[in-house]
Formats: sequence, C-alpha cells, structure tokens
Amino acid sequence: MFLYSFARSSHLRLQASSDPTTVTALLALPELLVMKRELSTAFGMLAMLCGITCINKARAAAVFTYVSGPKGCTQPAGYPDAALCIIPNETPLASFPIPAVGNTYVDANFGSTVRILSGFSSNHGYATPTAFSANGKYVALIQNGNQVNVVETATGRVAFTNRPGTITYDTVRWDASNDDIYYAISGTQVKKHQLSTNTTTVVRDYATDGHAFTHIFGGGTGDISKDNWLSVFADVEHRVCALNLNNAATYCADYLAPAVVAKVGFSFIDFPNMAKGVDSHTGKRYVLLMANPSLAVFSVNESTGKLDFEFRGPELPQPDFQVSGTGKNNNNDVCEPNESCLGAYHSDTFEDSDGQQYLSFVGDLNLPCQREVMTAQLNKGALMLRSIASGGGRTDVMPMDLCGGG
Repeated sequence: MFLYSFARSSHLRLQASSDPTTVTALLALPELLVMKRELSTAFGMLAMLCGITCINKARAAAVFTYVSGPKGCTQPAGYPDAALCIIPNETPLASFPIPAVGNTYVDANFGSTVRILSGFSSNHGYATPTAFSANGKYVALIQNGNQVNVVETATGRVAFTNRPGTITYDTVRWDASNDDIYYAISGTQVKKHQLSTNTTTVVRDYATDGHAFTHIFGGGTGDISKDNWLSVFADVEHRVCALNLNNAATYCADYLAPAVVAKVGFSFIDFPNMAKGVDSHTGKRYVLLMANPSLAVFSVNESTGKLDFEFRGPELPQPDFQVSGTGKNNNNDVCEPNESCLGAYHSDTFEDSDGQQYLSFVGDLNLPCQREVMTAQLNKGALMLRSIASGGGRTDVMPMDLCGGG
C-alpha cells in the first residue's frame, strides 16, 4: 500500500512508477513512504495494483513503461509483465537507509525517484479519494492523531495542521483544480475549506434545504468529478444525490423507488460513485450507487432538478465470470433474485480521451481462470459487462492473479 496522486485530465497517464513490494517493505518501518503518482482519472487501484501507463479501449493488452529497468525482476508464466522482483537491501532484514523526511531515494527496481513526506505515525485515506491536491502541491494525512494535516509534497514540510474534516472516516475531497481548497462531509453538510485563509463555508446543508436528511455519507470512497461534482447518499431517507460544488445545486433520487427495486432490492449500500464528467455519447452525467446485490446507476436531469434512474448493475455474464451462490445466471443481462451481479465492487470511475465514462474494477473470470482488472463503459447500460467484441462495454485489461495460486 502506498500513496499516489491524481491529475484530473481526460486520459490515463502514469507520471512515475515504483515497485509496490518495495513500498510495502518500507511501510513496515517507523517511516511513512509517500510517493507522487499522477493519473488522469481518480482510479487509484489501477495505479496501485497495475502500474499501467495507458488503456486503449480497443485492446485487451496492458502497456507497461518504466523510468528504467525493471531490474532484478522476472516475468512469471501467464503474467504480462515482470511481476516478481528482488529488492536489494530490503529493510528490516537488511540495511536499506531510509532518508529523512523531505529527502529522496531512487527505486532500485524501476528507477523512479521517491520522496519521504512523513514520519511515523501517519496515514492517508482509502485508495480513492486521492490524498493529493489537484496539482500535487499538497497531500492530506492524519499525523499523530491530527485528522487533517496538509503536507507540502516538494519538501515534506507540514504546511497546515489539524484542519476541518477527517482522513480515516469520510475522507476529505480535494478541489478538482485548486490546490488551496478541499471539501468535507460532516453530518448533513458539505463544507468547503480554504487552506490559505483557514476559512470554512457550508456549500449545502441537506437538513435545512428542504430535504430534511438525518445525515449524509460519501462512503469514504470515490472522488469528485473533473469539474467539481460530488455524490452523497442518505441512508435513513434512502436518497442518493449529486451535488454541483460550483453552484450548490443538488439532484436526488429515491433508491428504493419501485422502478429501482423492481427486480432486486438492496442488502448493502457501500458508497456513491460520481462519473468524472458528462458522457460524450449520451450527454449524461452518471451517478453510481455501489451496492449489493447490484449497483444502481442514475443520471443528472437538470431540467427536473432530480436524478433519473438508468439501470441496475447487470448479472455477471456466463461463462465469462465466476459466480457465487446458486450460479444460475440466465444471461439476460438483468440482475434477478439469486443471481450474481455487478455489485459493490472496489472500483472507481474514469473518463477516456473521447469523453466516455467508465467504471474500473477487479473481477474474477472463468476463461481464462484469473482475477482481472477490467473497465466497463457506462453508456452501454445493461450490456456494460459484455465484451466490446460482442457489442458490450467491457475491456479485460490485465490479470492480477491466476487461479491455482499462480
């Protein structure tokens, strides 16, 4: 596990890479290793697990590039890259000298420069939202019990201490373009905090704006869009909402409405997931409610001031996917009772260079039998899990693990 940053532009790009095994080893010590990664999307999992530089939606093969090397690495059978690396002088069993906070070292396997940004005890939030500000100037950390400390990435200097919001609960979200601003969810309010002036303003209060919500959540997962839209949900009132942070306009829907639960209900609500922009093919801005047994997709309707229901996460198509439970998926692309469906996967959204909106996640395939990083076009609706070759929206990017312990 390590820290990375996201640049919210329109295509997927990897600025710097490092070996996750190296990072894991260093994090076992009384130092926190923080490295800057810039991705066009907010999908940290792809960077964290894969190190891919680009995804071509017409190809299934991942492309790997490195600053140098890889050195001391071998490519196991069935994997697309040199996935097993020997780390020279690995600490704590050897003598790797950990630089002081603010200093750097060069990764021995992949050649990237890594800067130490904090000492023990420090942590960041979940893989998404990004810990790094829009242009990578700052990183938000919890340090020694201070929930929001803001550290300069160029020096490791703690620039601001104990600011509003949390890191370990519903993590703060950085503004999409301004390094000086982040947003925090608190009770029924979404708040905007400006670092330089140490001022906090309420963007919207869902208790007093006519919604009368008891509380709202962001789920501590998923990031804001490239143009500052945020998604939240209210479990007591069973509403999911999109909030335009630029003008405080909000759009909500009842996720227990008859059309939403006509086939299956909800056994678990995890987090809302905002698309990174307006889909270039459909003209829709999507909001996903990541839930089991099946996620729910909505879109912003600015004319009515509400969210429109689009579709539920489809069943996992057979024989492509491994299924649990009864395994009686009938391949009609609709999630029905006792079927395995696209639910509350660890995932995030991203936008490609054409402006189409995607969900990226890790799923288990039958043929070949492996855990795979996948992307799915949201504009394909219930066909999003069908392969692109068959007219759907799914691209199998690269394997994470082979079945049978490979």
